[in-house]
Amino acid sequence: MKNDIPTLKQLLINEIPPGFSRALYDRIWDIYPESFTAMFTDPLLGDEQANYVLGYYRRGLAETVFMNTAAEFGLSTKLVQPENGGCKHVYVSTGRFGFTMFHVPSRAGFPKHSDCREQSSKINAHIQQQSLFPIDSRPDKETIYGVFVHTEHIGKKDAFNSLSVGFPNPKFSDWVEEPIDIQDLIDIQQKRFQDQEDVYAESQHTDPVWKKTHKSEKEGEQ
Repeated sequence: MKNDIPTLKQLLINEIPPGFSRALYDRIWDIYPESFTAMFTDPLLGDEQANYVLGYYRRGLAETVFMNTAAEFGLSTKLVQPENGGCKHVYVSTGRFGFTMFHVPSRAGFPKHSDCREQSSKINAHIQQQSLFPIDSRPDKETIYGVFVHTEHIGKKDAFNSLSVGFPNPKFSDWVEEPIDIQDLIDIQQKRFQDQEDVYAESQHTDPVWKKTHKSEKEGEQ
């Protein structure tokens, strides 16, 4: 039935630990001013060199934060070496998802193509406009490849702007659908947690009126 088919957003909400979403968002925010300051206050670098190195340094910080935060919340992590050479990158797994992380200049941006990224994207061939598979499916390995993309404020490389998750098409040439803002996931997961807390608190509530009435009835029987 149609109602049994989850959207990508619903799957993310269910399979990404809420604490991970919040921690990653907060920590990625910090790397923008940190990396900018480190590069532009280095006495060995002029402005031209600092601009050139900034992206590499920021990537190193972001990949480290991504891997450490994932491990902290019990997600599987590994370093992947592209077959055709190049820098290793962090790959994070949880449930049916496999993720990598990239920087793009703006929310409308898309990561640069590479053979390695296209290879990872091939598992997304079954995704067709949010038509996935039954929600009770539990695959043995990742069946969906997503990309965490972080962006800066336009014209301000020291200022974080957004963090979202996009799902590339099998050719790694465009998104299957518009990337999902992590802040939206955080808000929904927080509300779900709050609702659970409210239910728990209600279930632990003891009605003192019932005890008082019960006691009065016993006194009347004496």
